[in-house]
Amino acid sequence: MGTIKQYLKASFFILLLTLMASWSFAQENFILRDSIEDYAEIRLEKQDFNQVFVKLNILNELFLKSVKVKDTALFYGNSIGSNFRIDTLEAQNLIIQYSESWKSYLEQLRIENKVDISGIEGKSIEVHELFAGGEFNLSENYVMDLYLRRSTVEKRFMCFGNEVIGDFYLDRLHFHSNAEFTLNEVDSSLIMIDCDFSTSPNLSFDGLAAQQLTLRDCQLPDTLTLKDLVIENQIDLSQNNVIGERNTPCVLVIDESVIGKLKLRYSNFQLLIPEELSSVQFEQYSYLFETLLSDHQEYGFMASYETLDKDYQRFKLSQNPNDSKLVQSIGKILSLLNEYWNGYGYEKERIWFNSFFLIFLFGLINWILFPFLISEVYPIKAIAESNNRLVAQKINRSQNVKHFFLMRNPYMVFFYTCLIFFGLKISVENLKFDHKISVVYILLQYTMGLICLAYMANFVISSSLIGS
Repeated sequence: MGTIKQYLKASFFILLLTLMASWSFAQENFILRDSIEDYAEIRLEKQDFNQVFVKLNILNELFLKSVKVKDTALFYGNSIGSNFRIDTLEAQNLIIQYSESWKSYLEQLRIENKVDISGIEGKSIEVHELFAGGEFNLSENYVMDLYLRRSTVEKRFMCFGNEVIGDFYLDRLHFHSNAEFTLNEVDSSLIMIDCDFSTSPNLSFDGLAAQQLTLRDCQLPDTLTLKDLVIENQIDLSQNNVIGERNTPCVLVIDESVIGKLKLRYSNFQLLIPEELSSVQFEQYSYLFETLLSDHQEYGFMASYETLDKDYQRFKLSQNPNDSKLVQSIGKILSLLNEYWNGYGYEKERIWFNSFFLIFLFGLINWILFPFLISEVYPIKAIAESNNRLVAQKINRSQNVKHFFLMRNPYMVFFYTCLIFFGLKISVENLKFDHKISVVYILLQYTMGLICLAYMANFVISSSLIGS
């Protein structure tokens, strides 16, 4: 008898809620507040409302399907014994706050402005196919698992203070603005798969605690920030992540909390280092570079190893705070020379181009100064005699050639330059030290030639062009 009365009571309450819903619909609003009936199952299907407010209720189930809300859909302070499910909802704003449910399942949502899901407790939150035209706030939720799939967020995404007992998955999400993960605790792993941050200025993880952080098959943002992380195992950024159509490396901003935990292919990244460093910071970044270089060798990321090593050499030469300003300036010049001379040792073939460029440059200067150099600074008898003979022949053939060009035979200038540049020995007795600056110029050509010859020999030997 008691069971029948309880059943009738529940049926009457459901009928009452249905009448309330019908009355609210007539007013273009749906309002359900302060209900404490455990047996109630609220279902709204294929209806249009101006606003939906469901607040401070104790329900068994709440289900919306194919509902359109002109303004705001608000679900606040509800305790739902079974599931909270939304399947196809259009609204200006969606707010779900401080509620309990066994499972929150939200699918095919088009929200033109703000989405706020915060303070939810339960087994899981699953969001599928969400379009958020405004900001998306996902904060202070306490769940076993958290899933976001196949969704687009046009403006700022804020994920703050969530506690996830299991896994936190983000799958095929597209972010058009900043995505911020702050002070989240994930007992297992935070995994991003096939997410597109290519139009996002910044993806930041600040104060994340997790077993592992993984980005896989993602298009990277302009800037990736990793600070104050507590990661038990690894921060894995190496799994087929790309820089997208932007075609510039992702700027990586990190601190000491990631040292020894970071796995990445450095060719997709560029480490952001402050211009001014303390000695401690210099040592920390040096250790980070060395750790990453060791890891790249271990994992076989050799293409990225080259990029990383170049940045490390550039860093050591130009940013050591223990050096004076003068030494730092010289270091920057040396770094620039290293980069263009042979790519910090990784592009040894550049020596051929650089050598011929220097020959051309010195040859052009020598051609302008040739009569002065061959007679007053460093005369070479055979070239001087040949040049005089050729000049005399030109004068005899034509009287219209200008004197400037007559005195400079290009073949003789070329041989003169090559004898100095590639000469293994310079005749000191032929140098006329009355013109000190000009003598220094000749010695500069000779020295640069010796350097080029040494690099050429090293290239030939290291490339095994001779022998085996």
